Amino acid sequence: MKKRFQYSLLALLISTLACEPMLAIGRNEFLILVIIVLALLGPPIYRFIRRVEDFLKHEKKDKQ
Repeated sequence: MKKRFQYSLLALLISTLACEPMLAIGRNEFLILVIIVLALLGPPIYRFIRRVEDFLKHEKKDKQ
C-alpha cells in the first residue's frame, strides 16, 4: 500500500513538472517579490539587530 502511494505521488509530481515550466518569473516579478519580502521581514530583522547590538554593548561594559 505504501509503495503504491509513493508511485502515485511520483507520477503526479512528474506530470506536474512536465506540464509547467520550473521557473517562469521575469525581472519585474522578481523585483516585486523582493520588495514584498523586504517589507515583511525588514523591520523584525532590524529590531533583532538593534537588540543584539544593545546586548553586546552591555556585555562590553560588564567586562570593563
